[in-house]
Amino acid sequence: MSIKTLDRSSPLVLGVCMAAGLLGPASAQEAAEGTSAASRRQITLEPRVLVSQGYTSNLKLSSNAPDAALVTTLAPGLSLRARGLELNGNLDYSLNGNYYMKSPEPDRVYHRLSSQLRWAPADGSMFVQAAATISQQNLSALGPRSVDPNLPNPNATQVANLSVMPGLRLRLGDTAILESQVNLTLNRAKDTNLGDNSGYAAGAVLRPSRAGTLLGWQVMADVQSTQPRVGRRVASDRLIGMLTYRPDPDWEASVNFGTDSNNFTSEAKERKPAYGVQLTWRPSPRTTASLAADRRSYGNTHSLAFEHRLARLSLRVSDIQQVSPPGVQGGLGTRTNYDLLFQMLASLEPDADKRRELVLATLRASGLSPDAVSAPGFLSSAVSLSRSQQLGLLWQGLRTTVSVSLAHTRNQRLGAVSLPGDDFGLGDRISQQGGVVAVSHRLTPMSSLSLGYTDQRTRTEQAKVNSTHLRTLSAALSMRLPRDRTLSFSVRRAEMESPLQPYVENAVTGTLQQLF
Repeated sequence: MSIKTLDRSSPLVLGVCMAAGLLGPASAQEAAEGTSAASRRQITLEPRVLVSQGYTSNLKLSSNAPDAALVTTLAPGLSLRARGLELNGNLDYSLNGNYYMKSPEPDRVYHRLSSQLRWAPADGSMFVQAAATISQQNLSALGPRSVDPNLPNPNATQVANLSVMPGLRLRLGDTAILESQVNLTLNRAKDTNLGDNSGYAAGAVLRPSRAGTLLGWQVMADVQSTQPRVGRRVASDRLIGMLTYRPDPDWEASVNFGTDSNNFTSEAKERKPAYGVQLTWRPSPRTTASLAADRRSYGNTHSLAFEHRLARLSLRVSDIQQVSPPGVQGGLGTRTNYDLLFQMLASLEPDADKRRELVLATLRASGLSPDAVSAPGFLSSAVSLSRSQQLGLLWQGLRTTVSVSLAHTRNQRLGAVSLPGDDFGLGDRISQQGGVVAVSHRLTPMSSLSLGYTDQRTRTEQAKVNSTHLRTLSAALSMRLPRDRTLSFSVRRAEMESPLQPYVENAVTGTLQQLF
């Protein structure tokens, strides 16, 4: 892989970074003038082009009228990373064009974007954080699904998310520190109003300036609001006090109490008591365990996480129950295979750049697309109480890599359904579970063979569509060629069991990627 690290004062890099929002006006001026501050900042630019040719036996994912076709994909893309004293961020974008031959299906174009940016001065007095994504999500948990985003699935649509979060940190003498932040969000789904909403969340925390003492305290206040494009606004606010006991550097226990007000289950906001406990255990840099449980008027919430790593093994287990506002429900939200593996390997490789290379190499060897959503959810205009259980395991041998990712989500509707076609209009509960198992073996220093299996199930309360089940088995051969080229060949078989739209699909694809 060829990664080009360029001087920030380069006109090309300067123009791209300003367009991507990775440099502010003052920073751009520094780059043009070539100051010493600019020399300490690093910009990494990596353009690429991907071309693939594939054959599918069932382009329209239908058992009644399967449409065998040739699928040509052209996907130019750009990866951009900024590292510096105050500014850190990355942007990865690709424009994907699909051309269907031997089929009346019209050609289509879709986008994929994953980006985040954080600016913070060295004194830590403030920060500005922004993130933007474009991914494909299912309209319905009950409709057809596919692991290949290049197939024209009528049940999938593009969802764009934008988040901007400024924050401020004030020291109140030598006694306390006040931290506050505001998070503004905007979500838009193509050709539907199910995932469209905008909202904000504002919060403040007051805590003592000295950390690491035996007893600690903090006071937290926050307010949240989400307004769907169609439907009622959901809002909440809370005021919580917390006491912390830390008898040992490895242990920390906390209790919190206060009030919580929301309109999740009623038209008007209702204020009721709220309380909870937290426990954290860090016996070593390789192991972390945490537990948090809270009592709320709409139901209990909790967060349980455990991480452990060995020399060649990384394990992460989590169980989280929380409120999900209107938008993407179920699955793992908008997280792609890349996002999920990047989080799972955080303890194994703390350095972000090295971890990125490890993630991409693992996905390539496993035959998994970095852009594909790891566990697709569905779009809804309702608010729900969501429980997500996840297990991620990665083992790296000398030439063999094994990765396992399991997820189970359950969403229980709290508010009323606002739009027709919403899955929650058919029942109050929707459960999804899925898993990905990938085994790759390096044949030579420049080639690898991989096998992958995915399993996705959905269960609802509706009698006619009680459950759907998608199973996919794939194999891939990947070869690194001279001049920063990668050539791969893959075969796939997918079986979808559904009372409404079952299908069987077989596919073979050849892909060439060129890095510049």
